[in-house]
Amino acid sequence: MLLIPNSMDWQPQSGALWTVVNERDELGNDLVLDYMTSVKDGAFYGWPYSYYGQYVDTRLGE
Repeated sequence: MLLIPNSMDWQPQSGALWTVVNERDELGNDLVLDYMTSVKDGAFYGWPYSYYGQYVDTRLGE
């Protein structure tokens, strides 16, 4: 299952875009929990190839 940004909104004062992310399932109990993060122009968030940094999701080839 892929990382899914399931809710996004703009912060009214700064104009920053924020998203709530459901992290990947079926990878065990030690994976990072769901989280909220700001979205910055040009930044890489792993979607859809990796999760929580540079951990490659090898299941994409299945």
